[in-house]
Amino acid sequence: MAMDPDLLDPGERALAKRRSREEDERALASGEKSSEPFVFPAEFDRLMRADAVPLAWREIHAVAAFTYLRPGELRVLRWSDVDLEHGLIAVTRAWDSRELHEKAPKTRTGVRQIPIAASLAPLLARMRAAADESALVVPLLAATPEDDVAEMTRGHLRAAGIARPALFVDTATTVRANFRSWRDSGITWLALSGLDVAKIQRRAGHETISTTLGYVKQAEDFAGNLGEPFAPLPACVIGAGRAKWRAKLATPPRIPPSSFAESQRRGRDSNPRRGFSPAPA
Repeated sequence: MAMDPDLLDPGERALAKRRSREEDERALASGEKSSEPFVFPAEFDRLMRADAVPLAWREIHAVAAFTYLRPGELRVLRWSDVDLEHGLIAVTRAWDSRELHEKAPKTRTGVRQIPIAASLAPLLARMRAAADESALVVPLLAATPEDDVAEMTRGHLRAAGIARPALFVDTATTVRANFRSWRDSGITWLALSGLDVAKIQRRAGHETISTTLGYVKQAEDFAGNLGEPFAPLPACVIGAGRAKWRAKLATPPRIPPSSFAESQRRGRDSNPRRGFSPAPA
């Protein structure tokens, strides 16, 4: 019988969390478990409005979901990578959680540019005003032990009153929600919004179209009112000045094909796994 985590000392709890995370990653990579659940847009909006969740973490969750970056990519994203004027984010590096250093993405599709969602621009503008160009965009994420972030994410969802079982229960084919679920959620929201599958593949940095099609299928499997993907963030999160940036980036610019092709040649993607598995994609 598993021991209650609250009865373990801090070192044992940290080890148990690491083993749990590594087991989930192994199961997803091997195909024993095929996917993670994604957070519905309406649930995300509820999280953004939850005073019980620290504002700093609501900001991190918003950036993670609206950019759908891999956690390792977001961890080392710097303001020098964020072009607010032209509405683009350049993804050129990732964090190696095993070797504990920055690295280039592993495959050619990992180096890419993604458009900044109009709803996210006001928040990024406010955050940028208080930071140096070389600073990390979400330093709190980098300062938080990786094995704690998944548990904190589920705790924040619960604190917001979100209780959908699929987000919190392991099954034979899925794992619980964790911080990486924001990437899965954002990519699924792209599919829910009707974006062309080829564009989703490029923005997500997927090496194969089959990975992207898995998200499209997942979106097609849901019916009903799930909420508006990439809806405007509430004023309690973005603060003042939101109207200016929302108007400026109402229509994110199209990335010229030649620029994207050049970005593909500069690096490698950080995900070596193939086939559909939203969590490791």
